Amino acid sequence: MARTKQTAQKSTGVGGKVPRKQPATKAARKSDPRPKMPTIRERETQALDRLREMLMSAGSYSNLVMVAGRVFQKVPWLVREMEGQLEEMSVTRKKSSLIELVLAKIGQLVGEDHTLAREHGLPSKVWHYLAYTDLVLARVTDNTKQWAMYLLKDFPHTAETASLIDEEGRVLRKKLKTALKEVGLVAGVQTESEDDRIWFRITTSKKTEDRTKDMEKVYKAKPTLVVYYPGEPYFYSVPNMMEVLTSSMARCLGCVDSQELPLAGRCVASLRRLRLGRDRHGSDGPTGKARLDMDRF
Repeated sequence: MARTKQTAQKSTGVGGKVPRKQPATKAARKSDPRPKMPTIRERETQALDRLREMLMSAGSYSNLVMVAGRVFQKVPWLVREMEGQLEEMSVTRKKSSLIELVLAKIGQLVGEDHTLAREHGLPSKVWHYLAYTDLVLARVTDNTKQWAMYLLKDFPHTAETASLIDEEGRVLRKKLKTALKEVGLVAGVQTESEDDRIWFRITTSKKTEDRTKDMEKVYKAKPTLVVYYPGEPYFYSVPNMMEVLTSSMARCLGCVDSQELPLAGRCVASLRRLRLGRDRHGSDGPTGKARLDMDRF
């Protein structure tokens, strides 16, 4: 009789059937360690809450009006309308009410329909309002931080015609972003012009192939503030400023590099007066290649 080969089959279930894969239980789904990413609307709400905190820190009502005026500088009539709605209120109520009016208008500008933002020439992303408001508030309260002074090496002393401070701020912003890009960084740079000086707010992240994640990191990065008086061979920022930022700042101002000086304080204007006083008396001042361009003032 011919022998037949038999192979045993291992039973994998009742009646030899393969059991179905059971779906994850509710408890298992709850224990998923991966954090849930907030939606765009949730992020905007969080940003507006943060913006409310920033506006509340402006101090006096007049300071808040000035901050609102700078945020809506392209539509000054808008702030006047807001003030008009608050005429009969007390100063205390005016401040809280103005904050709510500002936030409501920004909420409209960053909503799903960006038509209003385009019509007014204003940003349509809430992060831009956060960053710029932070910069304006820093200008209003510049005596609450510790500032250091940096000497620009080989400062170009030229006889060029002085330009409008706002226009110069825009030009330097573009140059600084280019300088940071050349060293492999994605940057967020805001500028604010004030009389005879320009303020910078800088956040950076290392450039990768994921542009979206790069910008998220830029939004969350700790900002570095810089103050520059056009025509002078110095700028002011935090002590021990990152080397990549000092060198990029120097290049955007037409210099080879910069050096931190042993001079620090809590008020930029006072530091500048002290420095200029030493320069006039020839005490450890700038070299011949870094003279003060006093024609700018």
